[in-house]
Amino acid sequence: MPEMIDLPTKYREIIRQQKDAAPHHDNSESVSLLFKTDWVRILVVQSADNTDVVSIEIEMSMFDSSLSPSSSSPLPKPEKNASTILEQLIEHIHYLLRLESLGFTLELVSTGCLLLAYRDFSEDPSDETFKLLLPPSFSQECV
Repeated sequence: MPEMIDLPTKYREIIRQQKDAAPHHDNSESVSLLFKTDWVRILVVQSADNTDVVSIEIEMSMFDSSLSPSSSSPLPKPEKNASTILEQLIEHIHYLLRLESLGFTLELVSTGCLLLAYRDFSEDPSDETFKLLLPPSFSQECV
């Protein structure tokens, strides 16, 4: 069973840290990692020039990083077969579609199969939003 994940508390900590660390004269943005799996990275993005709006971005890479040939060392033999990987891909596409129904925008970022879902928030996201942010490999009861 997956460990308990308190996304709302971690989100509020990140926002507080970003506001405390943000230079008030810079037009840059602050990006912090909220949650990560092999398939998904959830980021909290806040612009220095508009701290009233926070963006939550979900990056989904279509394939498990352990299967990537980019490493210079020999890869261990993958334990997952093609049908398992395709089933996980379908689950994650449904995950992104659920986020879209919650108001997130979906984009295909590159030909490298990176999908992005994002949404701007002017208030703290609801508990339902945090529940839907968890990727398929984590139970909705973990929030």
